[in-house]
Amino acid sequence: MIVKAVQFKKLDEQKLIEFLSKNDSVQLVPLKHYCGLRHVLHSVNQTLKAFSQGKNISKKKNVEFLLRFYGETQIKKVLKKNVLSDECIFVSFDGSELPFEFKEIEFPKVDSEIEKKAMEKTGVFSLSI
Repeated sequence: MIVKAVQFKKLDEQKLIEFLSKNDSVQLVPLKHYCGLRHVLHSVNQTLKAFSQGKNISKKKNVEFLLRFYGETQIKKVLKKNVLSDECIFVSFDGSELPFEFKEIEFPKVDSEIEKKAMEKTGVFSLSI
């Protein structure tokens, strides 16, 4: 698994969307929605648990991750929220890398209360530990 913050040297949103639609083991989330690394890792963990327990909403891991990350149960809502930008969180469930030119950047500092609230929002799903 890979989780990192990236900045694209040249954003071609159409090519990124095409890549994501063909590869369900990777996802990008705009960095502006970042609420802490614990929140991202919790969302990854909840995604993996959902699939292992057969409680996933989406058939695709990358879409299920968005549902968990945003704390939503409707795919249309998360796809509408997840408008890509030149700075994103990159998540790869299988270790695949992005086939686009980017540089890795630092995750921004986040207030612990914001991170806590974001993690609580992912609690809309009931999954056993």
